[in-house]
Order: sequence, then C-alpha cells, then structure tokens
Amino acid sequence: MLAALDIAFWNTHLAPRKAKAPTGDVSRLEHRIDAAAALLSHILAEPELGFVGLCEVNEDVIECLRSQVPREGWKWHALAESGGLGFGYDGSRMRWVGSAETFRFNAHGRTMNAGTRVDLDLEPESLPLSIILSHWPSRAFGDGEDGERRRCDCGVILRSVAHDARKHRLRVVLCGDFNDEPFSRSIHDWTTRDPTSAVAKNIIFNPSWAMLSGDLRNLDHPFGTATYAGDTTKWRTVDQLMVSPELLRGELTLVSVRRWDDTLVQNQPTLKKDRFDHVPISLRLEPRSVLP
Repeated sequence: MLAALDIAFWNTHLAPRKAKAPTGDVSRLEHRIDAAAALLSHILAEPELGFVGLCEVNEDVIECLRSQVPREGWKWHALAESGGLGFGYDGSRMRWVGSAETFRFNAHGRTMNAGTRVDLDLEPESLPLSIILSHWPSRAFGDGEDGERRRCDCGVILRSVAHDARKHRLRVVLCGDFNDEPFSRSIHDWTTRDPTSAVAKNIIFNPSWAMLSGDLRNLDHPFGTATYAGDTTKWRTVDQLMVSPELLRGELTLVSVRRWDDTLVQNQPTLKKDRFDHVPISLRLEPRSVLP
C-alpha cells in the first residue's frame, strides 16, 4: 500500500559551478560539509521523506554525505553530466529506473542545462514517477537581459521535458534552483498557481507561490528561499517545487509544501561568509485513500 511521500530539494552551495569553493582551507570545507550533513540528517528524520534533490554538489561531496548521513536503505548519487546536481532516495520505498538524462542546449553563446530527469518506481505498486532536477543560470555573476533570456530558454526546454515525461511516466515533480521566481516569465508562462486551473487546463501546478510570503504575524520572519548579497530585496523565492496535474487527482495527491528555515538557523556554520544561502524546501504527497 502506498504511503505518504515527501520530496525535498536543497542548493547546498558546497561545490559551486563558478564561485570558488572553500577548498583552500580543508578544515573550512569540512566544517561546511559537517553542517550540511547535520541539516540533511535533521530533514531525513522525517519518516515520510523518500527523495532529496541536491544542487551544487560533486562526487566528493556526495561521498562525504554518504558516510556522514548513514540512513539505512538510502542511496546517494552525483549526476556527473548535470553540472552539479545529485540526489538521495530511500531504496526501500522506491527504485531508480535506468539512467538520468540531462537536457542541454546552446543559446546566446552558452551551453546550458534545462534539467535532469530521474525516473523512479514507487513500491510496492511500482507506481511510475519522474523527478526533474534543475539549476538555471545564476543572478550572482551579472544578470540583466541576457540572464533573463537564458532562463526563459531553459523554461521552454523544461516545459517540453516535463511534457515528454508526462507522456511516458504520467506523474512528474519538478524541483530546482531556477534563479527566477514563480511570477517570472521563464516559469509563469507555462505553469499556474491555481490547482483547479492546472487540472482543467492540463498544465503544471506551481505551489511555490506560497513560499513568497513569510509569517504575517512576525515581519522579521524570512520571506523566500534564498538570499543574495547586495540585493535590497535580500530574500527571493528561486528554489521551487512543481507538480503535474496527475498529482492533484491521482493515487498520490499533493497536500502541502514546506520551507525548512528552522534547520537553516540551527545548523549555520559559524563563519558568516560560509553560511548557506538557500533553505531546503519540500512537498508532501498523500495517498488518495487516506485523504478526507
């Protein structure tokens, strides 16, 4: 019988693609990995958690996490062709089917990855599920119109990737650091914030709009999922989770999204310049049979 399933995503900033990673001071890097492992252990304590997508990691980082986050049945993988993506999953609850496919394209003088698709079967019914992980061009190294165009191009490709995954696997979850917000053209052009419209129009539902706001009773509470140094807005909702409409009306149904800002505070490295600049996020799917 299917059980509730949580799917999480976190940009760890442990192995950035362009910024210099803290490899010069081994103890500093070890400190960051220790903090990341503690945060992941906290998240994995949730019994419903079955999958974690990771961003800005490499094989060395995954190997460290594999040894420092010893969870029975969990398997960890770095996706070498994806440009810094990886994932872990509970092997007792799901099975990885085949290899991961990364969708690259050339535009505006650069090669970019729109996303990497990972196909899984959920046990015990072997229910097919595709999870597409993404990390789009960053705002941190100059942006402007070129950056916006590149992310819009990524959106066009990702929309096609999700459509193809739906044809073959039906149920699709998209998660990533898109470096754009839910209302940005690169995402908003092909998704909706309204679950009723998602089902009626057969398009991708984006529940990440809920993470644009903080606690309205406490205005010091952070808004969004990531901070940008020197940005007057400071918090932006660039880390997002989306689902195909089949996950609004099928055997598994989306019931909530979560921003893990509590763990970010608990596990911050002590050096300010080493602090994680993204918070983990997750969604929960419940079997329709247990929903009211």
